Amino acid sequence: METAVSYDSPNSVNHGEKFSPKNIKRIVIMFTQYELEIYAKDYQKKRMEEREAEIKYLLSQPQPRQRSRMKFRLPKFILKWFEQEVGCAEPLQECPELA
Repeated sequence: METAVSYDSPNSVNHGEKFSPKNIKRIVIMFTQYELEIYAKDYQKKRMEEREAEIKYLLSQPQPRQRSRMKFRLPKFILKWFEQEVGCAEPLQECPELA
């Protein structure tokens, strides 16, 4: 039994056309294209929401501290040893004995 196709969409099969394999194939292709467009829009919207959530999360995290290069300092007991043994306060200074 053949029935007429009636859709409200302007891209649909003309009103009053009969179901035939060609028309059914065209309807299926149009429907799958429509579904694919909806799926793509939903997917893009979902990805944008995920990105926004990730950006919000990253911005809410504390910023990592940038480590400044620390100068190497000799411990005080080594400096005291230099003063006592060698006679100079800093290891890199010229010692009075050598000058």
